[in-house]
Amino acid sequence: MKRKFLLFLSVVVLQMVGCALAPGYRMAEVDNAVSVEYGKGTAEKKVDIVPITPKLVAQQITAQGIDRNSMNKPYQIGANDVLAITVWDHPELTEVAGSQSPNGALERVVDANGTIYFPYVGVFNVKGKTIAQVREYLASKLSKYLENVQVDVTITKYRSKPIYVVGEVRDPTSHYMNKGVVTLSEALALAGGVNPVTANTNKIYVIRGGKNNPRIYKLNGSSPIALNLANTFPLEPNDVVYVGTAGVTKWNRVFSQLWPSAGVVDSARGVVGK
Repeated sequence: MKRKFLLFLSVVVLQMVGCALAPGYRMAEVDNAVSVEYGKGTAEKKVDIVPITPKLVAQQITAQGIDRNSMNKPYQIGANDVLAITVWDHPELTEVAGSQSPNGALERVVDANGTIYFPYVGVFNVKGKTIAQVREYLASKLSKYLENVQVDVTITKYRSKPIYVVGEVRDPTSHYMNKGVVTLSEALALAGGVNPVTANTNKIYVIRGGKNNPRIYKLNGSSPIALNLANTFPLEPNDVVYVGTAGVTKWNRVFSQLWPSAGVVDSARGVVGK
């Protein structure tokens, strides 16, 4: 399924880069900003290209609640994640309740509403909660029926927070975040790093948000502090990392069409799920 997604996303990007702007759309880049007109008679939307700087990194770290020393935070569970739940000395709770992992733990897929079911507890919300919070909640509820209850909760499959790395990298990829923080440098490493022959390391972009609230961040990879910035710039779920091409790049056309085209990433994610 990953191959299907990457093929889909690559075709979309190539079409955007290689073709003229679609009728009804107009784009102009001035002073590190992209102005997009969504159609005839509509107002222009200016999307700033924000340089990734130490100040911006510090703001992102604070906004995302990341510990500055460890550059980490607890992973928050989301829809489609798979949880393995074990209640020690009570195998009957896993044997009758659903599918099991190889170690005998009960596996539950978090549904689209962010909930799961467990015996004696019923349906409850886990979206946005940490493993520790879910473990504590289950133990509290089960203690009404069991003595000295001991509960273990782990995530066996991470499926809720995708990120995408495309453009001039060695191995364009999609990846689900499997920890609380994934940095820009980690994402690039997952794609095998930038292509040393075709990449323009002065144009490494992070595209965030949907068409109604797009944000574009840019890293100048030739900067003396670029490595430190990439190591500390935290990505968010659904971010698209794009590495521009050497020479004259037409990636600005992608900016002008990425959001007006009814959500490329959303459509691509739908392909992954099929």
